[in-house]
Amino acid sequence: MKRIRDDRLWLRVEKYLPYFQNSYEKIKTAKNSDIAYAEIENLYLFMKAITPDFFKGHQIQGGYNYLKSRLLDCELLLPNEFLIDVNPNYEYGMMSERIPTSECIEYKLNWIVYKTRKYLQTKNSLTDRKLVDFNKLTLDNECENASKKVAELSKMLGLECQIIKLYPGYSKNPELFEGNGFHFICIINYDNEKYIIDPTYRQYFTLLQNNLERLGIVDFSGCRPGIFMTTNYYRQKLAKTILKNGWFIVTDGNLKNYFDGFTISYRNGLYYQVTQDYSYTTSYSANDYINFLNGLDKQANYEDEELLGFQRTLTPIKKLK
Repeated sequence: MKRIRDDRLWLRVEKYLPYFQNSYEKIKTAKNSDIAYAEIENLYLFMKAITPDFFKGHQIQGGYNYLKSRLLDCELLLPNEFLIDVNPNYEYGMMSERIPTSECIEYKLNWIVYKTRKYLQTKNSLTDRKLVDFNKLTLDNECENASKKVAELSKMLGLECQIIKLYPGYSKNPELFEGNGFHFICIINYDNEKYIIDPTYRQYFTLLQNNLERLGIVDFSGCRPGIFMTTNYYRQKLAKTILKNGWFIVTDGNLKNYFDGFTISYRNGLYYQVTQDYSYTTSYSANDYINFLNGLDKQANYEDEELLGFQRTLTPIKKLK
């Protein structure tokens, strides 16, 4: 989207900047996460209210990017706390290091997740003798490493394991987040059942980018999957299981609930402006998601590309159905 530079608009930046600076200090000195979360929500609302002052038609004018960067600075101050208060079922040394001889698949999966979490904890610690608290790790950007570790451990146990790279919208084209926003998971096949292992799922449940008022801000992505997993009882129940155990058995219901969280997160604020549907649901079935994962279909075949990924304008450029 083309930017227009107009020095007169910087007078508006100077007008609005104190509000951002004030929010920055409030979040920085907040006594608890609830206060910080409420303040970033107020800042999201303020940003959406002033954005029309920096638009001419569908073109962003000078000054907007500066305020956007100030908003991002405020987001990064949010504490590393989680939307759902569930600690992982993990403690260093809680399971044997030996390869399991048990034929129990649940034990094998728990061992794989344990070893993967131990690997992640050690990887993010300064030394083996001074380990970081695993419960405080967000595990951002660790999904690829974790999935490779899961595949390695699965091979040791003789389990069939497939690494899946989850692209936003379930497709490389369109590229919704400029090549970012993907996720890695593993699918284990055992005795006619399938299991999904996602050891870094908790990265989607921090306070960062998990406030619904973030939707509708121009040049921003929407929210992370975490917030949408909390808007539905069955999704939240599944999320708690994954956050605790790191894996779940694949059923039609679990598959839909798990991927619905990602699917809804790929939508931007224009989706809600156009559809007026704030239910945070999808019509996709488990079979639809299987087709998505196999590259036979994608979200953009059913939802307009302009309503997915980064929101680039205040209102849709083209007339949508």
